[in-house]
Amino acid sequence: PSAAHSGTGYLYLETSGGATGDADTLYAPSMNLGTGSAARLLFWYHMYGGDIGTLSVEVSDNGGASYTSIWSQSGQVQTDELDPWIQLNTDLTPFMGSTINIRVIGSKGTGGSTFAGDLAIDKVEVEVCVSPDIVISEIMYNPPEFGTDSLEFIEIYNNGPASTDLSNWTFTGVTY
Repeated sequence: PSAAHSGTGYLYLETSGGATGDADTLYAPSMNLGTGSAARLLFWYHMYGGDIGTLSVEVSDNGGASYTSIWSQSGQVQTDELDPWIQLNTDLTPFMGSTINIRVIGSKGTGGSTFAGDLAIDKVEVEVCVSPDIVISEIMYNPPEFGTDSLEFIEIYNNGPASTDLSNWTFTGVTY
């Protein structure tokens, strides 16, 4: 892509070099989805070029011993680096009540060793509906580039008409 979907940076896999089927994997930290009523994974993706293989998402609910594929897309999707990003919105509700591990896998296609392909993702989010009207709309962790400064936040959004008291709410299972 020619630019990020959100902000100034994004994660990408360059398909030049390597062999057909070579893959890179992004592992998200473990997260407990709790006992809410629904959950989903959202991110924006861009797949441009003839050497695109497959971009896939897998989830484990047993500490990474095994993974279940929940989404995949193969081959070029966009036909130009200027084409808009596409949002993935996939259901995590079957994993409610579990601590999960998510991994995103990008693989090289069959085009040889050229610069004809980039798999890119941006703005990865997990949303959990902990009440019919309260949703986690963003979880962000930005590790420090220098020193100990880092930005971390969890954004909660009230989607309902009434105010909700959050004074006794806690987050557990968060590790860095």
